[in-house]
Amino acid sequence: MRRQSLICAVVAALLLEGVQAAFVSVDDPTYGTGAFTGDPGTGLEWLDITQALNRSYNDVSAQLGPGGEFEGLRYATREDLVTLLDNFFAESIVMSPANQVVDFQRATEFFGLFGSAFLAGSVPQGDIVRAQGFTSPGFYVGSSLYVHYPPLLAYPNESSPTAFISFQHNTNQLDTPLPYIGHWLVRENVVIPAPASFILFATAFSAISVAARKRCARPLMGRK
Repeated sequence: MRRQSLICAVVAALLLEGVQAAFVSVDDPTYGTGAFTGDPGTGLEWLDITQALNRSYNDVSAQLGPGGEFEGLRYATREDLVTLLDNFFAESIVMSPANQVVDFQRATEFFGLFGSAFLAGSVPQGDIVRAQGFTSPGFYVGSSLYVHYPPLLAYPNESSPTAFISFQHNTNQLDTPLPYIGHWLVRENVVIPAPASFILFATAFSAISVAARKRCARPLMGRK
């Protein structure tokens, strides 16, 4: 019984690790090393938002067609972005301007994969780091993901770094480039390689199945 419990715990740990490791960084000959991040839940690859910081929505939109700088990409919809955040944080994200607290460690991992922009001069003290960008049709997500690093005079009750998600839509700055707003651009129909953790899980599951069959096949001893 103990052996079975230990095996189950190992399998659960492998499965959890596989889920969290499912997002993969993808190199691209045009945009560079780790420029895209693949979401196996949707088959979308997301371009790092730092690839188009400080550029207006209309500017980037004009570069999406054949021969354009971002040919082959499209703007993610707001629904695409919500699904991405759902999958990454493994919780239900609501499209609302209200702050939704999310796991700080996962937020820092998100910045590492998708890029971020420091909102310089936003507060007298402390730092605010954001992953913020335009989606289709011309909405920028005001603070899709951001982290407060205290001390912040505007948030005196926060004593430790805190990560939030909120959606604040604005369509009045389509021609205005801003240094802390990027663009959520995606490409579709990609094949995401299975993470090594899933391979380990499959191997472990197979080994357990073989062991269970062998045990069941053993002749019963000591019975009449």
